[in-house]
Amino acid sequence: MTSGASIEWPRHFDRAYCFHFVKDAARLPGLTEEFRRVGLLKSGVFRWVTTYPNPWERRLIEAMPRVWPKGANKTAVGFLNLGMASMRAMREALADGCKRVLFLEDDIRFLRDIGAVEDALCAIPDGFDVVQFDKFERAETTRDQYAAKIAAQSVNAHYFDAAGTLYTSGGCFMATRRGMENRLRAFEEWRPGPMDGYLTMNGNRVAVAKRNLAVQIVLGDAMVFDYMRANTHHAAYRPQGIRYEDYAVPDGYGYGAATAGG
Repeated sequence: MTSGASIEWPRHFDRAYCFHFVKDAARLPGLTEEFRRVGLLKSGVFRWVTTYPNPWERRLIEAMPRVWPKGANKTAVGFLNLGMASMRAMREALADGCKRVLFLEDDIRFLRDIGAVEDALCAIPDGFDVVQFDKFERAETTRDQYAAKIAAQSVNAHYFDAAGTLYTSGGCFMATRRGMENRLRAFEEWRPGPMDGYLTMNGNRVAVAKRNLAVQIVLGDAMVFDYMRANTHHAAYRPQGIRYEDYAVPDGYGYGAATAGG
């Protein structure tokens, strides 16, 4: 058990990247405060990956209808934008010799209990290519089914083996060199996009946190409204027994709120 005083980010990760789209500037004050609270900003391993609108993304999608059959809609353009930035970050990390890299999206909030986060990071199991610290569960899963699943596939007190099941959410996860190489190959063989859709590709072995170390909040500018038309995060967190009050979410955000801050 750790002292709970701080999170030793450099002990666990060689690098931490957070992806941020420049037009979503309203996210930065709350996100920056959260990263300051958990000690990421001054950890020595943290880097922003800022993305920008690029007209060539739309042109690329339009020129490749076989790859993007639904055309250059807002979702496809946003996914390509994030995917290309993800590829650049992974290539940089691999070129710099990083062995374990943390990837974050700019809507993430950690447990209020910093000691609990550090305890779980100290227990990251060996032998996995990807470790998810945030995850979405299928909405139809009951809490009893979720509890039985993580017990049956338990790796240690904090993690279970995904055993080939894809748990979406790229909001907060770690990848080893093999995990990044496998994901890059998937991007190159199929198409760039959000990284959570590629977690298990090419033989990646994935461990998942039993209790999320972090959750994603849904803001008014969230892409989920473009392709799901609703805050589906609630339905993905409820089966796990997630209590939003345990996380550093904005005041008033919870299962009864469609968005954070409005």
